[in-house]
This record gives sequence, structure tokens and C-alpha cells, in this order.
Amino acid sequence: LRLRRVASLFVVLATTGLRYSDGQNLTWSDIYYTGKGDIEQQIIRFTTQKTNQRLMIPLSSYSLTELIRNAKDFEKGKRLIHDILKPNNTLFDYGDIRNYFKNEDDLKLPLMHQISSVKFNKYIKEVAKSCNFIEPVVITRKIGSKIVKKTFKRWEKISSHDCRRTFITLSLEKGMRPETVMSFTGH
Repeated sequence: LRLRRVASLFVVLATTGLRYSDGQNLTWSDIYYTGKGDIEQQIIRFTTQKTNQRLMIPLSSYSLTELIRNAKDFEKGKRLIHDILKPNNTLFDYGDIRNYFKNEDDLKLPLMHQISSVKFNKYIKEVAKSCNFIEPVVITRKIGSKIVKKTFKRWEKISSHDCRRTFITLSLEKGMRPETVMSFTGH
């Protein structure tokens, strides 16, 4: 369960371009529904911690799948997420999520599993190792006048910042305009 939650957080960060700290600060109230015009989509709308920028980021099917997965085992004390919803409601039916919570206070609960960045970076290495991320990565550093090259397995060097890099790289490869990517990531 521990590694699945870490992997889930990694996927959400990698599909939204969020910084680790912003992913940890997300609450249910940061999810909005853009049911206007031809575009109907769940989005995250929030203010970043580091730069204090107001961002709107669309949620992909991958993001939504992981949020649902987190919601199903989310616990606050002894309550499951389904206990804070109105009776007979389900999550993420592509409508406004605010309509489904019993009260406004529950909307302030964390959206993702809470974990320190140190533990996240340690555990994501375990996840990557179990996924066989073994391709070599060469790190070149200059120490004084000497150039030192060291080779690692990919899983040894993975960290929370790889989520942002992954989002940016994949978005640009799929043809997204750099300005759009920058608006999602706050660059």
C-alpha cells in the first residue's frame, strides 16, 4: 500500500506538472469542473506555494484514475472518503465535485496521501527498482579541474522533480505549445 500510494502521487505529479510541495498542498476544493461550452473537464485551480502564481491545470484520465484510487483508501482519522460524501454519490463523474461533499470543511481535506519529500524520494526509488528501471544514467561532474563520470541505474537517480520534467517533456513531444506548458507549470 505504501509503494502504491507513492507511485500514485508520482503519476499525479507527472501528469499535471506540479511541484512536489504543491501536490502535497492540494485539497478537494482545488478541483473544479469547467462545464462551459464544448469543453467539459475537471481541472485543478490553485495558487502555487513557491511562486504564489494562480494556475489552472487540466486533469488527464491518468490523473483522475489516480485521484479515484487515492480517494478509495483515503483516511482522515477513521473516516473513509466515502464517509464525507453525501449519500449515494460517487467521485469524479465529471461534474462539480463540490455538489457531492456533505459540508464545506471536508473540501479542505488533503487530496493526496501526505508524505515527507525525503520519504517520497526514498520510496519512489523502490517503485522504480521494482519496475525494472535499470537503464544506465551517466552523471558528469567537474571537481576542480578534473571531470568525473559516474554511472547509475535509472532507479537510483529518480526523484520527485522527475515528475515535472516528465510532464514538460511529454507535453512538448505531443505538440503542446511551449507557452501552454509554461502556463500549466508556472514557468
